[in-house]
Amino acid sequence: MAIDNHNVELKSQEDRLILPVPDTKYLSDASQLKGVAESISFPQTTSDVSKIIHRLSASNTPITVQGARTGLTGAGVPIGGHIMSMDNMNRILGLRQNSAGELFVHVEPGVKLDDLHTMVNSGFKDLDSPDEETQEVLLSNPDIENYFWPVDLLEGSATIGGIASTNASGVTSFKYGRAAQYIEGLRFVGESGNDIWVSRTGNNISDTQQSEVAGTTLLTQNDVLNAILGGEGMYGVITELSLKLIRKPHKKMGFLVFMRSESQLESFIDKCQLMLSDTPQSTLATVEFMDQRAIEAIKALGNQLEHCEPLPELPTDISGAVYIELHTEETQGIQPLASSYIECLQDLGIGSDRIWSATEDKEIQNLRILRYAAPRVANLLVSLNQQKCPSITKLFTDIRFEGNFSSVLQDYLRDLQDTHMPAMIYGQVLDNHLHVNLFPEDERQLGIAKRLLAHWAQKVRIQRGTLVGNHGIGKLKTEDSYPELSKQEIFKEQQLKAIFDQRGLFNPHNRSSLSKLT
Repeated sequence: MAIDNHNVELKSQEDRLILPVPDTKYLSDASQLKGVAESISFPQTTSDVSKIIHRLSASNTPITVQGARTGLTGAGVPIGGHIMSMDNMNRILGLRQNSAGELFVHVEPGVKLDDLHTMVNSGFKDLDSPDEETQEVLLSNPDIENYFWPVDLLEGSATIGGIASTNASGVTSFKYGRAAQYIEGLRFVGESGNDIWVSRTGNNISDTQQSEVAGTTLLTQNDVLNAILGGEGMYGVITELSLKLIRKPHKKMGFLVFMRSESQLESFIDKCQLMLSDTPQSTLATVEFMDQRAIEAIKALGNQLEHCEPLPELPTDISGAVYIELHTEETQGIQPLASSYIECLQDLGIGSDRIWSATEDKEIQNLRILRYAAPRVANLLVSLNQQKCPSITKLFTDIRFEGNFSSVLQDYLRDLQDTHMPAMIYGQVLDNHLHVNLFPEDERQLGIAKRLLAHWAQKVRIQRGTLVGNHGIGKLKTEDSYPELSKQEIFKEQQLKAIFDQRGLFNPHNRSSLSKLT
């Protein structure tokens, strides 16, 4: 493998970028997806990115952009060509404030989410060499530590560039929504090697790129920005982002509740959904669910997880757990709302010994540990099964069905029971966005698991439902498990591809089976 040392500092651990952890280890077709690249580069600036793309474009070399490789769909896995690692582009650049008083932090794509949160929480006191505009923003906003970027993933080592590329959503997305809502603009470099800035305040892109293709209409900057956010690197390389900061909630409260029976669990969550009509959505941040199999797997394997806080001692006879988090503004009270949920639990016969609560950030993070462990244990189970059957892949749903929670859950459980498929279920329950993780142990079960995913995806076509794509589509989620995009969506992607990546060099095979762009 060749190393591109084009005006960049060469890292000694470059091989880790193509080793199968964690992104490549779940790929299903080893004959096609080997995770091998011919060369690798570590740009440090937008200029570096432009020069590297110029050279690679001249030789028609495909480019796979890599962030922290925390994804679950293989988007960062190279299939030949060149790896462009964004590890060295990890600076927080400064602060900006618009005429409406809104605050924005500018970052490079390699910044880790945890590092961003730490910097914001400190009031940017550790920011290196702040420019004049940043200093003015800090002087005029002495309470800036009371702001935050409300994208709160369980995996804090994810990079901002990767979060933007998948338009990810976090633990509290029920209240705050997805990442794109808090990205005001970005700089990226297309196939030509020219960098452009697109933002929500721009009019169109005709000044910097030919933005009209034969038979198409003019695309606005907002069209381009929204396509890049979630486009999984299909159009170019993101080199800078402008993130919108908002005020932190005045108060928070978290509850972790352990249920003794499925009937308790389903009754409580169905009541939570009904209570939404009386509860401002702006107050309820999340209600997360873990089924009995998830809890049992965490108990059995949690001590094998790397870089994970020690798990607390859990009660016995758990049929499932629910995590609730409330956020309120300064003018709102949190106690009456919290009391209504506790009363609901007590009416169902759930005692205080099975309700853990917290109000401070650190304590709330401790309550989240269990939910954080669920996907990591799922990944570990996949790895263990792969040792017995190498063709095993990570298989999970990313679907939101309408209806009440108990009916959606029972539909999933019925299909799992009929097929005897090992699984665990966790996820956001107020909008029935459950992740059903399947754990086939041999080739026969693998075939059944894939048919189950196709069956559930088909239900989206005939029932009211949504394909969410929290973790992106990547190279794993093909048309077998996801319905095709609409003609309008494909048409817009083809327009953008024709403008910014005519030869299809960027992140080939990501989402390509859906949009049919290659």
